[in-house]
Amino acid sequence: MSKAKISARRRNLCVAFTLVLVAAASIVVDRMFFRTPVRMDSREVCDGNLLPSEDSGPVNRLLPVGGIVTSEWAERPGRNGYAASCHIGVDGEHVLSITVSAFDGSESFWRGQLRHLDGLDLKVAKPFDYGAVGLSWKDTAAIYQPCRTQEEGYGSDRRVDSPYQYVRAALGPDVSVKDDRFREDLVFLASRMLFLAQAPSGCQKEGVLKPPGAIEFHD
Repeated sequence: MSKAKISARRRNLCVAFTLVLVAAASIVVDRMFFRTPVRMDSREVCDGNLLPSEDSGPVNRLLPVGGIVTSEWAERPGRNGYAASCHIGVDGEHVLSITVSAFDGSESFWRGQLRHLDGLDLKVAKPFDYGAVGLSWKDTAAIYQPCRTQEEGYGSDRRVDSPYQYVRAALGPDVSVKDDRFREDLVFLASRMLFLAQAPSGCQKEGVLKPPGAIEFHD
């Protein structure tokens, strides 16, 4: 092989190696500084059970940039009736959960759950209009919805005197929240979960709760 051909081959190898290094460096820089925001299709969120078709904005706005996103949906009979949960994570870190659970008790009992079990400060809660009582924080939205009695059609395998549903949409403990930018989306997700839970739970007659629309907060 001539010296000219050997020189050309070496030059080509050097160019190819340089291109590989540039590509690798660009990937590292992108991941460090310009990571592409995570995006989920509405069919991927909670197995397609939670959001209206082609409307995944309320979840996507809550997700961090970059990483691999996972979504887990589960429906199960709870101790006092229907229960469902959706958990969303990025790179194995818990980012968002939306849950609905059935309990036996009063609104006062529910407020005690918020304060003592969930560690939420009721004094700084911002009320919103959906369900019987809706309360929101920067990182959490919660709804109290009393149900009809078992004689009226509420479904439970055990006797429940005062059934109610507790819906909660909350960001993960490691998600940084410094302002109110997540509040409205959390409220929408909690409201949407309550609306969808009515039919399988029998908490309310079908049609009593309308699909959540524009969020209205009040003092």
